[in-house]
Amino acid sequence: MQEVYFEKATEIYGESICDALTICQDYSIASAFSILDRRIQSTVRGKYWKWYTTPILLAQGKTKNGNDVHVLVHPSKESGIGHLLENPDYVERACVQSRLVDGGIPLARETFHALISRDAVEDKYKNRLVSVTDKKLWESSGKRDITNAVQHPFYRGIMGKEYRAEKYAAKHKRFFGKEISLLFKENKTDFPLARLVFLYEGGIQLAGVCSMNGSARFLAIEE
Repeated sequence: MQEVYFEKATEIYGESICDALTICQDYSIASAFSILDRRIQSTVRGKYWKWYTTPILLAQGKTKNGNDVHVLVHPSKESGIGHLLENPDYVERACVQSRLVDGGIPLARETFHALISRDAVEDKYKNRLVSVTDKKLWESSGKRDITNAVQHPFYRGIMGKEYRAEKYAAKHKRFFGKEISLLFKENKTDFPLARLVFLYEGGIQLAGVCSMNGSARFLAIEE
């Protein structure tokens, strides 16, 4: 399984994110950038404005110096976290065997710190794949004006580049108005937790709050 740009894709649904990821072992998952670009290019509120689970990982924890940070990662060879989603045994241990904590997958501190070390790495398309920001800069979860949302680290980390962030905001405003919801949970544990990010139906919400036990729908291509 890998994250790819796509021309045609199949919807893969699972009663839980873990079920869907297991099915996706035989597929390549469409990148979040691809879905976002399709939304930007769209002239009507069609297929790509439905809700989808993305491969984006939102991880929350502490740096080696004890600072609380949020890390947004687009899986790829460059970002170095593909193995977290590609390994069926890891998914089963974390999800099926009830090792979730508050709906998130616990990460080893070494893994979390390795993600932090990849901050600002880009792919060949100049998409930023890893964004590390101080927790204090995230403010509160919820609805906000799309103009202000463009500057939020959660929004910017999902978009990957300035051009996409601005174009997506303009298209969202045209279709849905001036407000958008950026939803994320606070990690109240003393160890790193990770969740996948959703692009919700209609683009109303960009969410990193969902439990890994919740339903999922990926866009995927058979390998």
